[in-house]
Parts: sequence; structure tokens; C-alpha cells
Amino acid sequence: ETYTYGKTKDDIAYCGPYTVTSHTDKNTIVFSANNSYWNKNNITIKTLTWMYNDGKVETKAYDDFKAGILDGCGLNPATLTIARTEGTYAANIYVSATDATTFCGFYNVNRAVYANVNDETKAISPKAENTAEQTRSIAALRNVHFRRALSFALDRKTYNAQTVGDDLALTSLRNSYTPGNFVYLEEQVTVKISGTDKTYPAGTYYGKIMQDQIDADGVKIKVWDPTAEGGIGSSDGFDGWYNTANAVEELNKAITELATQGVEISAEKPIYIDLPSFTGSNAYKNRGVAFKQSIENALGGKVIINLVDCPTSDEWYYAGYYTNAGEEANYDVYDVSGWGPDYGDPQTYLDTMLDGYAGYMVKCLGIF
Repeated sequence: ETYTYGKTKDDIAYCGPYTVTSHTDKNTIVFSANNSYWNKNNITIKTLTWMYNDGKVETKAYDDFKAGILDGCGLNPATLTIARTEGTYAANIYVSATDATTFCGFYNVNRAVYANVNDETKAISPKAENTAEQTRSIAALRNVHFRRALSFALDRKTYNAQTVGDDLALTSLRNSYTPGNFVYLEEQVTVKISGTDKTYPAGTYYGKIMQDQIDADGVKIKVWDPTAEGGIGSSDGFDGWYNTANAVEELNKAITELATQGVEISAEKPIYIDLPSFTGSNAYKNRGVAFKQSIENALGGKVIINLVDCPTSDEWYYAGYYTNAGEEANYDVYDVSGWGPDYGDPQTYLDTMLDGYAGYMVKCLGIF
């Protein structure tokens, strides 16, 4: 109770260009230029005001933009249509570059709870009272081929389109946790690819090395397109995972391996996988439906996705994003977290997956 750091605007250590000068819960956060910042003379925007939006009203941000409350807003499928109809689209629209923050899906390989830990009456799993199904789904998710089957079965373009629209469905799609063009070699480097030395010249992007290792491992994933970005190369803008044939192939391998553990997977005895779904927002509700339909169709009903109802964003976040440890993760699959870099090396991403809680993101995998 005496611990106050981070709980008020006056109990935060600041080192960036802004400080928090005002915070009203579920209303606004006001940032002001930090007079102690080393480069304060080049802070051109002196005040930033963030407006709270719970996502329940799909047009709220767009309406606030038109009213002059917001200087800009993201468009979703609903407001994209309205903007075009009203004529505000052409004069105001722009597509921002995909930044270095990567949002990804997580598989919980060690699930321990089946309702939100902060409120056990929220986000309750259909498997909450069925220990047999809990055991079966945990065993499946611990199998690498089962996880690959799910990953290859998800039509991420359709999934993404539910929140950003068809036009931008591929633009922000990323195929690797660390972006392939995040860094490049400044000098010639020799790397061991599956035990074999391979020399890469200066200027080689990290994505090229990733792709070579993935190919050597025999995993059918494309994370690097050397022709993208005008020949510079990129990990973004295409779906290098979705392939229903590969999904079925991986599922069949999982079925064979899990059968030796006494776990049957079939259309008559499917594996049930929980995905928390923010149903308070039509866009995110539709995204969950797209996830479910894609997986179930690709895998012939041998995997069933339970869309766990989360009517509020808080309930959705408490299923996983607001957890402190892996043992609190209330999901089998989750899509509400990501990571941005702190410095210019792939290690800034990869360190987040270190064991022993040295890596912040390992909790998203149910590890504790």
C-alpha cells in the first residue's frame, strides 16, 4: 500500500521529451514538454492530449475528428465507408508506415486458470468445469506441429481486414517477431546455419539470415521478401504463413504424435481452443469470428475455437494483457500484446523470450 511509483503523475521517473501533467481515468491523459529533456529546444509539439475511447462506438474517433476534438484518427471498415461517402476521405486520408512494434498471437502452453484472476466471474471458459478437455488442449498446444497447424490455418489477411479494412489488410501484416529490415550487417559476417558456415556480405538484412535458417529447418514459413520495398526487402505486407495444405500436413503430424500420448484428435473428438473476444466492439468481434472460421474450415472441424465473450475492453485485457505472470493467463490463444524495440539490435526483441522471467513476454506463453 505504501508503494506509489507509477500510480500518480508525480511518482514517475521521466527521461523522455514529455511528462504527464494530467490524468483522468477513462477520460484524458495530457503530456507536456519536458523542460529537463536533453533536446528540449527541438520539441516542436508542446502539449499532447490523449482521449480515452473504449471502442464500443465504432464511429467515435471519426466523429471526434470531424468535430475538431481529435487532430487525427485511425479508420476501421465502418468509418472508412462513411469517410468515402461523406467526401472526407480524399482530403484527409494518409497511410502511415508500419512501425517497428510487433503485435503477435500467443499460445498458452501451460494454462492454469479458466476465468480472469481479477474477477472469477469474467471471461469464463466453456472448459472451466471440464478437466478432460483442459488436459487435451494443453497437450495439443505443447506439440509444435499442432501450433504450426493453427498458425498456418489462420487467414491473417481476412482477420486483419476486420479492424483496418480490405485496402490495408496486408499493409501492416508482419511475418516475424523481429522485422526483417530492422537492421543490416555493417560488415561481412559468417553465421552457422544448421551447423554449416554461411558468409553474408555487408548490407545483408537480418530478414535474409532469418529466412535461410527457417528454410534450413524445413519449416514452410516465408518471413522475408527480398523484392519488397522497391528491392530493399521486407517482412511486412504479405502473409507468409497462411497455407491450408501446410496446416493439414502439420495437424496430421500432431495427430500421430499425440495419439501415442493417448490424445485423440478427430472431427468427432476435436480439440477446443479458447480465444478471448472483445464483443463490445463489432470490429474486434468480427475479427474473432474470422479467426474461428478460418481455423475450423482449414482443419476440417478437428479444432474448434471457443470465442470467450468479453463485453468490455477491460475484461478482454484482463484475460491476458493485464496479467502479472503466466499462471494468470486466461486463454489458449491470445492476440492482445506486442513489443517495440529499445535499441537497434534484434536482441531487443529476442531477449523478451528469455526464460526465468528475464524475458518480459514469456508470461504470454503461460510460462511462470
